[in-house]
Amino acid sequence: MSKIADNYFSCKETPVNFPTGLKLQNVAESPTSKLRIISQIPGPGNYTGPVDFFFNVNENPTTSIHFNGYMYNLSQSYLCIPGIHKIAGEAKVCDAELVTVFNPSQASSTPQSPIMLCIPVESGIRINPKSQKYFATLSTGVTANRPTLGSILPPKPKFLAYNGFNFLLRLSTTDTLKTCNDISLSPTNNVRYLVCQNAIGMAVADYDRLNGQLARKPRPVGANDYDPLEQLVKPPVSNDQASNARFTQLTTLITNVIIEAGDAVALPSVKDSNGVPIDSMTCKRIRPGGAAGLRIDMTKGGTSTLKDELSQTQNDLNTMDLGKIDPGTPSTPANIQPGDIERALSIFFGILLGITVCAAIAVFVQWYVYGKTYFDVLNFKEKAVVALPSTGTGFKLSSVPQMLCPKD
Repeated sequence: MSKIADNYFSCKETPVNFPTGLKLQNVAESPTSKLRIISQIPGPGNYTGPVDFFFNVNENPTTSIHFNGYMYNLSQSYLCIPGIHKIAGEAKVCDAELVTVFNPSQASSTPQSPIMLCIPVESGIRINPKSQKYFATLSTGVTANRPTLGSILPPKPKFLAYNGFNFLLRLSTTDTLKTCNDISLSPTNNVRYLVCQNAIGMAVADYDRLNGQLARKPRPVGANDYDPLEQLVKPPVSNDQASNARFTQLTTLITNVIIEAGDAVALPSVKDSNGVPIDSMTCKRIRPGGAAGLRIDMTKGGTSTLKDELSQTQNDLNTMDLGKIDPGTPSTPANIQPGDIERALSIFFGILLGITVCAAIAVFVQWYVYGKTYFDVLNFKEKAVVALPSTGTGFKLSSVPQMLCPKD
């Protein structure tokens, strides 16, 4: 077997059917993989086709997924009849399958393969209001107020991830599919499949309406006129069924699925449930990241409970050096210490207050000594003119009034 087939399911093994007798819990779950389906705006709901076994569905181009740290944008959306995959717990493929193709939206040092998000569909069963309306509003014209792609999924879907051959490469311009021998081996022929293990439903009337548009083979001679005609082109099937060991080796179960859609089906409330205790919630530490940046510690050892983190934070606060509480602030110069400015201001205002008090004391003392004539003394000092002595006469002091003397 080639190196590509050792790491990917080959053309003859794709699409991969879930082995009969194997249980979903036997597939290893990825603890680090996270799938986020983002579909906030519904698509117009018109389709073209059919082409062979599928319809081209016009889904909203803003629909995207985020998987393992990479963002993928919607490229194509197909409704295949019958389905492509046989999922866990089923004896055959479902009546239909919604296959959406997403291409990576950013370049990276490690090239990422396109993703095919596959949602199996049954007719008449497993119907929820959103999925029923989604398929009921599929037509050749645009329909308003349709459900979003994310809303047709159950609240807690599980996806099976595997890398395999792109089954759409087997389409041809004739009424038959290409064989695997007609297609050369190339890594670009491989995609990553994310197959939902929770089928959704559509009304029987909608299934009959869409299924009735597919091309049929001519009725054989002598056949009963009431027998249904065989579909002209059916989806490809795997010629080599992968063993249980190979299946579990190359597939991964994804249970950490987040649906971001405003009209998504709400999780049912649990009676008498108090929710998740805050102390038992887990969190990731933020650590220095290089170039003065920050990063989230995604290592296994970096996970701890909120109670542990709060306890560690309290210990850090108790032992914190308050002089270095803000390491980004420059240190205070050595010649100016904290409190110097306050002391200088207090001395200045103290002196000013002292001068004011002394002046007030002087005023009151003079007021006490001179009594009511205090202000007359002040006026006299401003207006008094000492007369010069005249020739031949004595020095006259008659101009100095008696009021200059202190009171008795």
